[in-house]
Amino acid sequence: MNVQDFFYKHNGYARMKDLKENKFHTRAIAKAVEENIIEKIKPGLYKPVD
Repeated sequence: MNVQDFFYKHNGYARMKDLKENKFHTRAIAKAVEENIIEKIKPGLYKPVD
């Protein structure tokens, strides 16, 4: 499962804790933010870019 699929299955939002529990590495999350795939709403909370 990739990051985009994870957000789709979790109603468009995810906490860092949930991402880590599902084996997403923090570097992969940071890269997704950098590539504008997801955005950080507040510390520990993310959503996909529209």
